[in-house]
Amino acid sequence: MITRREFGALAAAVAQPPQYIKGIGLVSFPREMPLSEKCELAREAGFKAIEIRCIEDISIPLNRAQIAEYKRTASNEGITLATLWASGRLYADGAPHDLDPGKRAKAVESLTRAIEAAAELGIDSILINAVRVGTGPKFMNRYEDVYKGFQEVLKKCESACAKHKVMLLPENVGNRFLLSPLEFRRFIDELHSKWFGVYFDVGNVLLQGYPQDWIPTLGSRIKRIHFKDFKFDGNYSGKMVELLAGDLDWRATMAAIRKIGYRGFIVDEWGAGPDFRERLRQSSQAIDKILAM
Repeated sequence: MITRREFGALAAAVAQPPQYIKGIGLVSFPREMPLSEKCELAREAGFKAIEIRCIEDISIPLNRAQIAEYKRTASNEGITLATLWASGRLYADGAPHDLDPGKRAKAVESLTRAIEAAAELGIDSILINAVRVGTGPKFMNRYEDVYKGFQEVLKKCESACAKHKVMLLPENVGNRFLLSPLEFRRFIDELHSKWFGVYFDVGNVLLQGYPQDWIPTLGSRIKRIHFKDFKFDGNYSGKMVELLAGDLDWRATMAAIRKIGYRGFIVDEWGAGPDFRERLRQSSQAIDKILAM
């Protein structure tokens, strides 16, 4: 017979939320596919959460009917809405790095609308990567101007973040910006607010460093994690590949993730192709293997 103490421990274990919640970006599904089918396929593959994009997936300003559909459909399939990806909306309206004050003001306006939409959807975090020092060989803006301009835009959104309880999370991407863990940490700390953190992509960082090195430096600032893998074909070149098919040291990365006490969403993302159903299955299984390391 189970004792009262054993029953209490079992009940606590059942009530304990999972340490990691496995998610997939809607970018990995055909755009024309109905949301209900996307959520159903995600659930069947073993995912518990989805990541939504402004413009591509949901309208900004708010479309009440669309928001109701997302909440209802996700709930029916047992899917959590993990993150709102606002970068597409920002590029359309005026990026935070733009030297034109009017376009930076539009970026603030767009982010504010995204914050409101996230709150309506029950999402507490927004991914941002819409800043550029340059693109390809073309130099656009001085690094220092991008740094200060981006911080200025984020600070102007702080009151909206606090009102709606939504965090803004810059992500490390191939935009030649925030190129070291020390700089990224300083960038966030200089904002002096709990409403700003880091969306850390373990694969994106490999051209600049190593996730097991960045993670301890960024520490509790990391609020979301993207899983990707990268295969080198030279010292500083290569391409993104399927999880576990690249050169990322997953054991060291998972050790670093555990050491900082991270709990929450682990999200994979890749562009949808004709084999997306099989990739969903492979991605889910690969994440399970990685999390068990």
